[in-house]
Amino acid sequence: MKDSRESITRLSAEFIDGLSYEDLDSGTIEFTKRFIIDWMGCVIGGSSTKQAQIIHREQGA
Repeated sequence: MKDSRESITRLSAEFIDGLSYEDLDSGTIEFTKRFIIDWMGCVIGGSSTKQAQIIHREQGA
């Protein structure tokens, strides 16, 4: 029996690979922009935490 996770992953990847910017509706584009901006804010905000400093020190950054 085929692993269903592999099939879902493959189908998702093939779907995404076939997408172009023109295929996306304006709502999807706006949602994605907000998501990316939110993610960037979290990264910037979290970069100055004690935990982030520990990670940088341990990685030799």
